[in-house]
Amino acid sequence: MSLEKTHTQSDPAALLRPSEAADLIGVKTRALEAWRYRGFGPRWVKVSPRVVRYRRADLIEWAESLVRTSTGGDNTGRRSAGQPAEHTAEPGTASQEGTG
Repeated sequence: MSLEKTHTQSDPAALLRPSEAADLIGVKTRALEAWRYRGFGPRWVKVSPRVVRYRRADLIEWAESLVRTSTGGDNTGRRSAGQPAEHTAEPGTASQEGTG
């Protein structure tokens, strides 16, 4: 493995090519292109009129922002990895019956 590859794998500020960024987050480069056009997706750096790069830290931050714990649209169940789920049952629900 080259020194450059090793450096980009550990440096959060490293600028990755779209193909490397796509590999890191598990999508195709065409998805990144479409997201840039639509104003969605991870932040990117326009190095020149024809050169786009992605910072590793921005890709990880963006992916983390998509973590969900339920299919609900309001994302009230969002929590960090390793954080225990909070008890959210309302009074009178099955999980609280028989207590009191």
